[in-house]
Amino acid sequence: MQRAVHTKPLERNGRKVEAATEGLRREFFNNVISMGSSNALTVTNYIFAIKHETASLSDSHRCNLIKALYHLSKFLDNKPFRSVTKEDFSMFLDSYRKDQKERSDA
Repeated sequence: MQRAVHTKPLERNGRKVEAATEGLRREFFNNVISMGSSNALTVTNYIFAIKHETASLSDSHRCNLIKALYHLSKFLDNKPFRSVTKEDFSMFLDSYRKDQKERSDA
């Protein structure tokens, strides 16, 4: 019985993520879920807010948002977005600069 109580928030988040990623390949649903419940909820709320404000959010824009936030979350070991510092974000961006430099040196 106790197990059911713990799965309720996960089920609710899963339904929200399902709605936010509707029409996209399943990998985008999986990417959002893999960010952890706090970040998944932040991403889905962000997508719903943009949909509400603009009335039209293209699939490619949703894909790009999810990809970018998934990579940020993965880089920071799923640290809650609300706890991300300026230094965390700078390290994330610097990791892309280093990748570009390595490619240009090759």
